[in-house]
Amino acid sequence: MAMRCRIRHIGLGIIALLIAALAQSPQSSDTCCYTPARGPSCPAVRFGWGNCPGSRLACDWCYGPSGVFAYSPRGSVYTLDSGCKHLGSKTIWVAKDSLTAQSMIKAGGNCTSNGRGYFNCMNVNAGRFKHVANCGSQ
Repeated sequence: MAMRCRIRHIGLGIIALLIAALAQSPQSSDTCCYTPARGPSCPAVRFGWGNCPGSRLACDWCYGPSGVFAYSPRGSVYTLDSGCKHLGSKTIWVAKDSLTAQSMIKAGGNCTSNGRGYFNCMNVNAGRFKHVANCGSQ
């Protein structure tokens, strides 16, 4: 009986340590690659062209594994290259969940619902987002 209690206690301790480690560990690089924490080690993305959300301005639509993750406004010079390679301060980020949207807001972003269950976020400070979302450098 005493041995069984000790094993159960050790098992619960290991589970508690794993939960604590997961709570403090950075988001997976896969998740972070489709946010303002995107860096040079992230995989290349597919892209297309269309209107920016809420306007008739032209944007590159940057696609990740679960759909559009960013809209990159295009300048007046059209090329066949993608703005998805160099996402800058004018990028409109798509947050697929409210926690990511909250991290973008904490990083200075302005997020609004897109009416389809996602959030479009503008003016997100990438450096602050990396810290707030615990993404580190990608």
